Amino acid sequence: MLLWPLNEAIGHAAGFYVEWKDTAALVRSVQTLCDRVGVRVGWGVTDPLSRAFLARHDVPQLMAIAQASLRAAGFTLWCWDTQADAYAGWMIRSRDEAALAELASRLHLMIDPADETY
Repeated sequence: MLLWPLNEAIGHAAGFYVEWKDTAALVRSVQTLCDRVGVRVGWGVTDPLSRAFLARHDVPQLMAIAQASLRAAGFTLWCWDTQADAYAGWMIRSRDEAALAELASRLHLMIDPADETY
């Protein structure tokens, strides 16, 4: 229950919330988060918003692609189970993973790195 107010508080400034089929929204959201910290996701294509690219991937696959690229840049994409037909999460510096895992454990938050999503 705590994650919904957190999602509201951080909004799109520090996190993302996308419907389960909205691959374009996921790409745009991740790119926005990355722009704020000066990193780029290597999607493997020139235009990650092209219909052809998006048609070949679902949201979890795109989160895994982003995760691999972000980890190389020192960041980690995290998700939480919305218990709805949507994905939500945020991006942190990888060096803060242990602190986030400890906080999540203490608060009983069900979160996962984006490449291990449910």
